[in-house]
Amino acid sequence: MFYLQEKNLDWFPRMRAMSLAADDAESEQNELRSLQTQLAQTNVIVETLSRQLNELKEQVSNHVCWTRSEIRAERV
Repeated sequence: MFYLQEKNLDWFPRMRAMSLAADDAESEQNELRSLQTQLAQTNVIVETLSRQLNELKEQVSNHVCWTRSEIRAERV
């Protein structure tokens, strides 16, 4: 019992293999959760940058319109 309580599975090859498989599965789940979190954060960043880019395009477009209006007014 002492070996099992201490997770010393050296004398139980099948148990040791099962324990390693369980550890691998848990590690993969943790990695998947981490990647999902990173993906969600990246999506938020992309959405923010897209919104900022659209705002900048609008500002540039408005500036160009005003500039053209000023040039036309000077010609008249």
